[in-house]
Parts: sequence; C-alpha cells; structure tokens
Amino acid sequence: MKNIKDITISIFAIIGFVFILSSFTNQSKETHSTPESHVWEMAGFDNDFFMWNKKTGELRKVNGNSFDAGGEKMFSYGTMYEK
Repeated sequence: MKNIKDITISIFAIIGFVFILSSFTNQSKETHSTPESHVWEMAGFDNDFFMWNKKTGELRKVNGNSFDAGGEKMFSYGTMYEK
C-alpha cells in the first residue's frame, strides 16, 4: 500500500515539475504589422499631390491651393473612386 502511495505522489510531483518547467520556457508571439505611415505613398508636384494606400488601394488627390480665413495655407483632399 505504501508503494502505491509513493508512486502516486511521485507521478504528481513529476507532472508538477514539468508544468512549472514549461511555464518558464513560454515563447512570446510577436506580430509584425505595417505602421500606418508606411502604408501611404505620396507623389505629386507644387501644391497638388496624390496619396496612394498600398494596403487598400485607396487613392486621394490632395489640393494645397486653399487658404483659411487667417490666410494660412490649407490642404484638402478628395478620395478617388473607381466607376
């Protein structure tokens, strides 16, 4: 009877030791996503340029010829859609 008790305790001790050992060797999962600033590509001239989203394919035309009430330059954009 004592032999079965010792074997049972030993089995649980081994399982506990393996559990504790495996918790120390946990590997973290790193997810690499593209930052928002690296998704948009810009090309243009003077005050007008185009912004192209490489991930979604969205195209924006940015107009820099506008001025606000204080005389400061404003940039406005319109999203281009495929018809």
